[in-house]
Amino acid sequence: MDLAKSNFIISVGVCDDEEKLLPYIINKTRTLFIQEGFSPVYQSYASSEAFLKEMGQLKPFDAVFLDISMPQVDGIALAQRIQMQWVNTYIIFVSAKEELVFHAFKGQPFYFVRKRLFEEDICDAIRQLCAVIKEKNRQDTIVLDVQKEQFQFSIKDMIYVEAADKYLVVVRKQGETLLRYRISELEEYLKPYGFIRIHKSYLVNCRYVFLIKDRYVILDDGKQLPLSRHRLKQVRQEFREFIQ
Repeated sequence: MDLAKSNFIISVGVCDDEEKLLPYIINKTRTLFIQEGFSPVYQSYASSEAFLKEMGQLKPFDAVFLDISMPQVDGIALAQRIQMQWVNTYIIFVSAKEELVFHAFKGQPFYFVRKRLFEEDICDAIRQLCAVIKEKNRQDTIVLDVQKEQFQFSIKDMIYVEAADKYLVVVRKQGETLLRYRISELEEYLKPYGFIRIHKSYLVNCRYVFLIKDRYVILDDGKQLPLSRHRLKQVRQEFREFIQ
């Protein structure tokens, strides 16, 4: 699957006390995100105080564009607050204060866009940001070719896999998917992603394991899956390796 052609939704925050710049930044970055195969969703703020006021009720943004020179709480201090609460959010400074570029490292920015060279810098910033997000998405998803169809699964969405006759049932947070696939083949494919073969008919995602007993694996929702006795030692070892 060509990720560049998939419309991934990306949530974006923009904060700049020069209110007239907000639509300009949004319109320019929107065009660049779309060119990279993303569908951006924006929220904008004309002050750091407005951003902080809403922050507790917001879901983390994927990326935030921040001015540095803002009254009360400057962009660097705001970036530090964001990084403390939203560890996976990418910070991009957009500033006319080029002399603050090294000081800006305190905010752990992904990129520093100079307002003087906005058109040039923002293109490079968006291109690099999208490349990083696409690579992360590749690591978090798998694509299975089944006969003439392709299925894309999020690793975190897959809870366990159960063999049923000639088919596999992929049990996900969002429902179930039936595939004509061999469990032994899927086991080799999913092992690097934290899946363990606990039974001849079951693969389980370690992320959802709550308890390993002698004959059962109990998931964090209370569901029990059978555990083969001869696999017990190996399952415990692989689970320990995963959580470490």
